[in-house]
Amino acid sequence: QTVWATRATQMLLVSFISLPTHLPRVRVVAPAAALRATVPAASEGEATIAAATRIGSYPPPKDSDYIDRLCRGANGLFARTNFIPAVAEYVRLREEDGPQPLLPCASDALQSAEVRRALWERLTSPPCTPGLSRPVWLVIAASVPTALGWYGYYKFSIEEELFHDELRRSGRATGCGGYGTLFPFVWSFLIGGVGLLAGLPGADLLVDAGALWILLGQVNLYRRVNELHGESGPLWTKDEALLEPPVYAWWALLPPPLDVVVGLRQGHFLARHW
Repeated sequence: QTVWATRATQMLLVSFISLPTHLPRVRVVAPAAALRATVPAASEGEATIAAATRIGSYPPPKDSDYIDRLCRGANGLFARTNFIPAVAEYVRLREEDGPQPLLPCASDALQSAEVRRALWERLTSPPCTPGLSRPVWLVIAASVPTALGWYGYYKFSIEEELFHDELRRSGRATGCGGYGTLFPFVWSFLIGGVGLLAGLPGADLLVDAGALWILLGQVNLYRRVNELHGESGPLWTKDEALLEPPVYAWWALLPPPLDVVVGLRQGHFLARHW
């Protein structure tokens, strides 16, 4: 088992390291923006969805679409548990017009005050639509010194951006967004942790349920990243190897450190998409 784990780790590390480690310096338009401009509407209903330009102007879920109803319901329910108005306002989704400015690669990150200011704005930005590109090197640089505190904000932001991107493009959600993905996990651990300290029966089950929820959310995230990459990958690369699905959804179930390597790979391709 030890040999298998070592070989698997080596294979994933080689796969990740062989990828470009920063966004291209020259890009006329972001793949996601180009994709939105070229996707044809298959029906009048889809045309109406594609024309929606304001956050929240989405058609209601169909009665028979239980996945969409679950995802929207979870996001809306747990958004109400953000009891601090200033925080709720800060993380509210923002609309951004046009392609986003490109970030420099890691080697150029500290060359000027203007670059440092751009990096700080990207790190502290609320979720946006279209989504923000957050290169892997930036995710690592912000997550390590904050003891993964910023990574939690990153996780919330990308889930919220993907949630609204799905609704804007297809009128249907298959993910629960930042609130519906992260907050059940957070509340389960907070309430369950207090229950464990107080010796309350069943508190461990609440903690386990939160861990299972965030794990299933990660599996679903990998599935959606694969779908986005299948749509936008041809817009930024002609390399057949890079057009393959970047991750398998079941990789989210791998134990450490394999799950970390896979997570970095997912972050890289999601950044390329935006």
